[in-house]
Amino acid sequence: MKKYLFIFLLVLLPQSASATTIILTSGSTWTVPSDWNSASNTIEVIGGGGGGGGGYATPNGVYNASGGGGGAYSQARNVPLTPGDILPVNIGSGGTGSPRNVLVAGQPGGKTFFNGTSCASASVCATGGCPGGSTYSSGSCVTQLGSPTGYGGQSSDGVGSIRYSGGLGSQLSGGGGAAGSSGNGGSASPRSACAGMPQNYCGTADIGLGNGPYAGNGGTNAWTNGTQYFGGPGSLYGGGGGSGASIISANAPTYGGGNGAQGIIVITYTPTKTVVVTSGSTWTVPADWNSDNNSIE
Repeated sequence: MKKYLFIFLLVLLPQSASATTIILTSGSTWTVPSDWNSASNTIEVIGGGGGGGGGYATPNGVYNASGGGGGAYSQARNVPLTPGDILPVNIGSGGTGSPRNVLVAGQPGGKTFFNGTSCASASVCATGGCPGGSTYSSGSCVTQLGSPTGYGGQSSDGVGSIRYSGGLGSQLSGGGGAAGSSGNGGSASPRSACAGMPQNYCGTADIGLGNGPYAGNGGTNAWTNGTQYFGGPGSLYGGGGGSGASIISANAPTYGGGNGAQGIIVITYTPTKTVVVTSGSTWTVPADWNSDNNSIE
């Protein structure tokens, strides 16, 4: 007579289980943990902040500096993954601010994406902010020296069930704030909002604020009490760089824009719990049993 051994395998999700949070700020791959739960997870990404612009004078006139835009935010929920798989990831770099005494724009922030080799193929993706002195058209940053803004990363170009756009950097002002789980990033106030201040002076209030956990503020603008400085760097994560000092005469020195801040990936999941029964005639239901999320094999 043949004998059979029955193995009962129970996969449980405790009702009050503590979530695990993993933060990625570097690297190009990520290994799915053994207790990954495809039914209860959230993956959030923020793109890199755009570099701030710097002022410059040419025979054709003066170019006023603008802060860089903040990185966009995207979120995906309940992404199905296989434990042990090695996934490609990309952390968007912060855009470099425009250099001193050179009439060039800063660099845009990089895209941040998870589980893919490009934004289009990823499970979730957020774009970076545009540099100061640029506009935005058809999914790309377009250099336009003297532009009064640095566009934030756009939600329309991201991948995810929840998406928000980064804030605008403004002329003679700070960088845009990164978008976050609470909404779009804040935009910096333009110089027109600084009436009554000394020429070309706007203080730290003129930065775009990040909107949610991990979302960085924009960098400060260059002018402090009428003295010329470089634009301040954007804050972690995804804040746009502040604008450099604009020229007020053809012989004045110029200062570059601040660097944008890098992006981030935040992975949150509720670990699974597995119970294997190979003997006995009874089993006691645990106190943290979840009737809405379990499987018995």
